[in-house]
Amino acid sequence: MGFPAFVHNVMLRRTLIRESASVQPDYAAWLWRRSAEIAGGHSPGAVIRRARFLYLGWKHQDLVDRFLGDRRYSGLGPLANERPDILNVLVAPYQSTNWGVRTRLCKLHAHYEAMNELAWLFDPLTEREVELCRLPVIHPQLRLVLDEAIWFADEGPLVFNLFLEDTRLFSLAFALRFEQDALIAHVGAVQGRNSLELPDVRDVYRELTHAAFGMRPRDLLIETFQLACRHLGVERIFLVSSDHQQRRAAVFAGARHEVHANYDAIWLERGASRLDKSTFELPLHARHRDAVDIPPRKRRQYERRYAMLDSASESIAEKLRTRRGDVLTFVKKGRQCAEEPA
Repeated sequence: MGFPAFVHNVMLRRTLIRESASVQPDYAAWLWRRSAEIAGGHSPGAVIRRARFLYLGWKHQDLVDRFLGDRRYSGLGPLANERPDILNVLVAPYQSTNWGVRTRLCKLHAHYEAMNELAWLFDPLTEREVELCRLPVIHPQLRLVLDEAIWFADEGPLVFNLFLEDTRLFSLAFALRFEQDALIAHVGAVQGRNSLELPDVRDVYRELTHAAFGMRPRDLLIETFQLACRHLGVERIFLVSSDHQQRRAAVFAGARHEVHANYDAIWLERGASRLDKSTFELPLHARHRDAVDIPPRKRRQYERRYAMLDSASESIAEKLRTRRGDVLTFVKKGRQCAEEPA
């Protein structure tokens, strides 16, 4: 450690001691340890990020505390200790650039409240993934999988994926929360793969589209996500707009070129409506064409597509029932965390 970095660390420790007189000693020590894990290093940028994490952690202790000692949610304390990166929301955007620090903390905690109500549908500490169903009509190894991906952590703690064997083809990152007793799914990202990652991905997409009776992988992913939401008891699906997607934040200025998708166009194409500048809402039921509106030569194709989706819906429902009982009858103890200014 160079002398300037040593001085910075000494100053941070002194500030911690001086300004945390009203902060519980255990919390202050925990915050100091976690700051090193989330913003480690001795570069000026790392020191500044760590200082911001400490300052915001002290300032918003009332909300951060919920991730540590809330005995109502048995899975949350261990998760916060094993995965301190979930508190990256103190210093980085979460899902929408329209949310300040307190709102981000509230939304993230609300997600884990909902997960507790859902009996931890997917537990990242003990499970690698949950396979919701297979789509053998399209390909014997095509799977719908629920998991988490560290690169999506700030766009959604849960990821709904289309896998071909063990290869991730398309992903949708989202979070859950209760608002006024209604279960909400909030989507923060939808992402496919490019030819740099998978050289033959365009050919794979083309073949899957043909096998899925003309349904593109992204459309298949979104529509089966709607099915899963319905069986989970979700009442509304919110979607982040392009301009407020998490990776569009100023802090990621150098990486903005990585976001190629026009989310607004994707959501509108799938039947969503704009609620405000930062949010769209997707209907729980996807639009299906009436037979009279389908050209005669394509009717058989659409019949097979809808039969495929009906079969996927039944498989998803059965999987959810086996994991947590009848998902449509669970007691909803909606808890709403007021959105406070940053």
